[in-house]
Amino acid sequence: MNAESQPAMQECVTVAFDGPVATLTLQHGSMNAIDGVLLDELAATFAIVEADSEVSVRRIRVVSGGFFLPGRTFDWSPDASKAQRALTR
Repeated sequence: MNAESQPAMQECVTVAFDGPVATLTLQHGSMNAIDGVLLDELAATFAIVEADSEVSVRRIRVVSGGFFLPGRTFDWSPDASKAQRALTR
């Protein structure tokens, strides 16, 4: 199916196929922090990759920042803190 196909584009994750290799590239802020948006796009991208029977290698790389933060981001703004306190009462 893939045979050097064009990369699939999303906001934070792109995937390019080169024979049996699928390369996922993360571009999500300076730290590529894992948040809800990135998780959703990763899930959608992995579904595309898993559907391709030719793919046997999955490579993940980043461009911005040179790394990714393997955790969730937290919004420490006053509004977010206020909303979090309201949820935990």
